[in-house]
Amino acid sequence: RGTGWTFNGTQAVATAATGALTYTTLPDTIISGGAYEVTYTLASYSAGTVTVAVGNATLALPAYNVTANAVLLLPTSATGGFRFTTSTFTGRLDNISVVEVRNAAPIVLAGQDDGAATLYNPIRMPNAASLIIGGGGSFSTNTTNLIFGENAGSNITTAGSNLFVGRDAGRNTTNGFSNFFFGDLSGAANTTGFSNNFIGNQAGNANTLGSSNNFIGNQAGLRNTTGSKNTYIGELAGRDNTTGQNNIFIGENSGLVNRNGNENIFFGRLAGVRSNTASQSIYIGLLAGSIVTSGSKNTIIGTNAAYSETTADTVTGGNNTIIGTELARNIAGSANGNLVLGNSNNLPTANGSNQVVIKNLIFGTGASGTGTTIQTTAKAGINVNNPQSTLDVEGNMAIGATYSGTTAAPTNGLIVEGNTGIGTSSPQRRLHITGTVRVDTLTRDVPTRIVGADADGDLAA
Repeated sequence: RGTGWTFNGTQAVATAATGALTYTTLPDTIISGGAYEVTYTLASYSAGTVTVAVGNATLALPAYNVTANAVLLLPTSATGGFRFTTSTFTGRLDNISVVEVRNAAPIVLAGQDDGAATLYNPIRMPNAASLIIGGGGSFSTNTTNLIFGENAGSNITTAGSNLFVGRDAGRNTTNGFSNFFFGDLSGAANTTGFSNNFIGNQAGNANTLGSSNNFIGNQAGLRNTTGSKNTYIGELAGRDNTTGQNNIFIGENSGLVNRNGNENIFFGRLAGVRSNTASQSIYIGLLAGSIVTSGSKNTIIGTNAAYSETTADTVTGGNNTIIGTELARNIAGSANGNLVLGNSNNLPTANGSNQVVIKNLIFGTGASGTGTTIQTTAKAGINVNNPQSTLDVEGNMAIGATYSGTTAAPTNGLIVEGNTGIGTSSPQRRLHITGTVRVDTLTRDVPTRIVGADADGDLAA
């Protein structure tokens, strides 16, 4: 030993000690390539430095009092044996032990010297291939986990191939595998769920059995329990989903209150923010579809499409297609099967169904046919949003290649290029009528043909 050492039972008392205190009698011979757990108590510290060494592996001990502290040393050379080296060290060393680690029993590193007077939480290495920092995972028997954080993975038993980072991350996981939880309380309730990626504070916090989910963002997928194969990206995205499956929500608050809807795609900030049970719907754009609560199979694309500032307004209908900005903002109730294209257009009837609106130009009702068939009840309007006839045109109309795009029809009139047939599919003249004709006012005879009219105004040659 060096100078300044005295002994009192198991205590090695140092007073301005300098030099090495070497232990020559050990239960086992120090060997290179081994792993050694050294436990000690440091008391009455007042000055100087002390370093523990096993072979050529050394570690400076803290400059403050510690009790039953433990460190792990991995020497590559046995030269020097087991010893403490000091420089003007004053204090007491007690309860010293050195143990060669030969099996998978936990290795505990109970502290770390960073110059402060507070010890960190324990580091645990349950076996050769797992690393657990923060006191969690104390019951793990698997060899493929990496766990960092207070209480992270603290209930792991047979779970493997997991990476948990953050306070209480994966806290209740028992035998789930291939999970990546990053953030305080991320995946905290997970038990047997597997192949999940939760990144963000409380991301996937309530997940228990759900698997193959990807939640990225603060509280993304917060309340998901058994829902699987969901992707939520953005703060609070999919926050309230519990059992919904195969959803993709991207954007802050997208799909916020969706609980058990399935196979939805919401893309954009607040897209589908009020949808709770809707399924198989696509909403793309800021606030797109935010008025829809339970309707399914809706396609809504565009900023503020199907959006209302009045929270009492809700839509439960489905099979609506709305594409464009500021569209169908009056849609309400059980509106179903509507088609709206353009921008800043509303439905003729807010809670109506099977309506067609194309950029304030073409309007239709009863559009429930299939293929190219128009139902007998269908009505199409041009420049009129409430058509009363099968085709209702407000304004003039031109028909024919020569007139189209070059010649305007008279006001509220019609111009037609070619022959027009009434009662015949193959007209031979500009106007070819098969059948009788009634003329209420006949001013003169046609020069080459005498036309007679009966008392009812019916014409005959």
